[in-house]
Amino acid sequence: MLAPIGNPAPDFLKSARPGDNLYTDSVVALNAANGKVVWWEQQRPADYHDWDTAAAPVLYQQDGRRYMAVGSKDGYV
Repeated sequence: MLAPIGNPAPDFLKSARPGDNLYTDSVVALNAANGKVVWWEQQRPADYHDWDTAAAPVLYQQDGRRYMAVGSKDGYV
């Protein structure tokens, strides 16, 4: 199960939440049977611009490899 996670709060006050703010602005893969994190990809560590994940991830295969594409508000896929 994939879960896109939004930005940390407060949005624009970086000093209120130091560090990378693990799992925020991320796509997190969870084991549906036990809820444990299988893997995660953080698009924007320590986001203080509100550039969080903007859309659900798209999973696809090409040449036998699996990929994930996901857009964020900073304009990157």
